[in-house]
Amino acid sequence: MKTISEEESVSTVSCTFNPPADHKKNEAFEKKHGLTLPVDYKAFLVLHEGAAFWNWPIFTAENFYNKDNSERV
Repeated sequence: MKTISEEESVSTVSCTFNPPADHKKNEAFEKKHGLTLPVDYKAFLVLHEGAAFWNWPIFTAENFYNKDNSERV
């Protein structure tokens, strides 16, 4: 994928998707944190549990919940 910075420089970046999470992992996360994930987000996690853009892991439930990523499900 190509991106354009504020300075208008064009860069090529990659995106990789993580393996899928199963429904049990989603349920364990919800129980552990006392919350309910949106249905569409749980469907996304079952397809691929997050992704990495520019080598930054994003879109996993834990990345959204724990900003320091010190805990993992």
